[in-house]
Amino acid sequence: MKKFLSIILSMVLVFSTLTFVNIPASAYTDGYFTYSVSNGEAEITNCDSTLGGYPVTSIGDEAFEYCSSLTSITIPNSITSIGYEAFVGCDSLTKVNITDVKAWCEIYFGDNPLSYAGVKLYLNNQIVTNLTIPDGLTKISAWAFSYCDNLISITIPDSVTSIERAAFEYCKNLTNVTIGNNVASIAWEAFVGCSSLANVIIPDSVTNIGEDAFAGCDSLTSVSIGNGVTSIGEQAFYNCSSLTNLTIPDNVTSVGKDAFYNCYSLTSVIIGNGIVSIGEDAFAGCYSLTSVHITDIGKWCEINFNSVNSNPLFNAKNLYLNNQLVTNLIIPDSVTSIGPCAFFNCTSITSVSLSNNLQMISVVAFGGCTSLTNIIIPKNVVFIEDYAIGCFLDYDYYDDEYYFNIIDDFIIYGYTNTAAERYAIDNNIAFVDLDTNPMPDPTTKPTPPTVPSVCVHTTVVKNVKKATYFGVGYTGDTVCSKCGVVTAKGKSIAKITLKTPKFKLVKGKKLFKVKYTKVAGATGFQVRYKIKGKWKTKIFN
Repeated sequence: MKKFLSIILSMVLVFSTLTFVNIPASAYTDGYFTYSVSNGEAEITNCDSTLGGYPVTSIGDEAFEYCSSLTSITIPNSITSIGYEAFVGCDSLTKVNITDVKAWCEIYFGDNPLSYAGVKLYLNNQIVTNLTIPDGLTKISAWAFSYCDNLISITIPDSVTSIERAAFEYCKNLTNVTIGNNVASIAWEAFVGCSSLANVIIPDSVTNIGEDAFAGCDSLTSVSIGNGVTSIGEQAFYNCSSLTNLTIPDNVTSVGKDAFYNCYSLTSVIIGNGIVSIGEDAFAGCYSLTSVHITDIGKWCEINFNSVNSNPLFNAKNLYLNNQLVTNLIIPDSVTSIGPCAFFNCTSITSVSLSNNLQMISVVAFGGCTSLTNIIIPKNVVFIEDYAIGCFLDYDYYDDEYYFNIIDDFIIYGYTNTAAERYAIDNNIAFVDLDTNPMPDPTTKPTPPTVPSVCVHTTVVKNVKKATYFGVGYTGDTVCSKCGVVTAKGKSIAKITLKTPKFKLVKGKKLFKVKYTKVAGATGFQVRYKIKGKWKTKIFN
């Protein structure tokens, strides 16, 4: 190394004694270096592959640091490593010339001259735009083509088994990549920031997609994930804002944190049966999602969703089982536990039939299922975690925070001294004891009434709904009790608006009055109020 630096120093000393004139570019040799002179400036164009009779295999740390007049350099094929900050401060450097792509791909890069603004890659003095990696190469080294913005297309042969970290990061003009059929791993940040990349086919040979592998590829409209992939790393497709459809194959077992964060053009997701866990906020910001497709409810119930935004249903709201929209959800008998957030925000569900072997309903499992108005919980369920049923995610504008609220008029049907009753009491949800109030057998069809040819209507009012603070009411339909004909439709009743009471300070405490009209036959009155984002109830007799 000392000998190498002394040669550099002697070269600089030679240059300092020269007087330059404005002459056309010519090639010169000084020791082991070839340089050209043009317009009074010297440019190093090549370095011998040997120095002092020894082969040059590495460029040391800070070797060309702040060589601000250096405009181009040819890297010999013998180089196997480039040291830390070797080209830092080479502000005039615009050209890196190589003669062997395979040799370049095998270099260990502590610093890559391509990563500096405006530097272009040349192969045998021809600028590289469409790069074909030569067959026989087994890996593409970390940072090999980092920030190489003259690349437009890349073809990776079948001999390559590994694309290492940041190999093609921020190749901003790269539009097309062909990945060979034997690549096993796409490492961390391999294609991060390739903002012109439009589509990617990941072959079946790939088992792992690393962290940030395609993050920031905001022109990516489609990605085909091979059947051999078992894990998708954290932020792997972060901010791929043009991606519209996604299929995660059956062999994938884990999806990392923020994996598809802010893919806001994504409309549909197909989730394979092999998924075991999906990391926190994996689908956060996917606001255009409208459908989630699965083929096995039992496997879906086993997924460990790390947060509500881990589940694509948070935004999609519609779950499809074998391409049929799920409205009446049947949990199969094979399921003993429903995982956290399993059906969160799935508003397509209107009824749920729980399995006979179910023992646990995890946190927020049915949270946000606002089309679900009641649920029957069998005796075998022994654990029901917080906000598992009958609640939705609400927002407190005053405190600027989200919290869970109870769905108005939700009913839990179950049995006394069970988890169902305890959950209902703890969350102030209406509970119906099936021991004393058995549900009618849904398989028994009622006998239709005999209707005379001309009915003399005897009317009753049905479908009455009281207005609340949370929803509109209904005056009810006038219906014939004999033939069922609706003789008059009801009208909507505007929901009750709450006026903020005026506070009065009495002995240091804030007090306020609530006026209400007594209703004949009422045994008491219920006042609901909210403190710090949480609803509370007060009963007055």
